[in-house]
Amino acid sequence: MPSDKPKLAIDNISIKKLKEEHAPIITSFCCAGKDEEEFLKKDAMQHQKLGLSETFLLIENKNNRLLSY
Repeated sequence: MPSDKPKLAIDNISIKKLKEEHAPIITSFCCAGKDEEEFLKKDAMQHQKLGLSETFLLIENKNNRLLSY
């Protein structure tokens, strides 16, 4: 059965390393995994600053919307 959801064009998405400037799109992000959502919103930047991990964001360029991380 075909999906009615619009497909993402590869030229409309980008993968970017987490930066402070991404705070507005992170704030509006929500996902089914509440632990994952909480990590992104509360811990990811601090972990990156401490060298514990790096976080990359999948961003829809046209709407500057965070799709995943």
